[in-house]
Amino acid sequence: MSDQEPPLLKTQTTGQIEEPIKISRRSGWSGFFIFLGILAVLATGVSIIACIMDVQSDSSEVSFDVTLIIVFIAVSIQSFFFAFLINVLTDIRWFLKELTDKQGR
Repeated sequence: MSDQEPPLLKTQTTGQIEEPIKISRRSGWSGFFIFLGILAVLATGVSIIACIMDVQSDSSEVSFDVTLIIVFIAVSIQSFFFAFLINVLTDIRWFLKELTDKQGR
């Protein structure tokens, strides 16, 4: 009996049979934010290289490069943190669904 799907339920409002909700354990949004974080890390590396080259050539744009480095670091940390939060909340939702399925059997 443990290998069977949970029974179909009738909704109270329409009386129609409703199929059980399938919840994925991973979200596409977390992958998107990880991708953005990786892009921000790569942009940070490019900005660091540009800053080193500007310092060697005595350019006056060093402060702009340092500002870009700080912004890209902040964006990468933020993106990875959002991806972590989305993964945690999606896992919580998935585990809650598993618990309610086991209690309903």
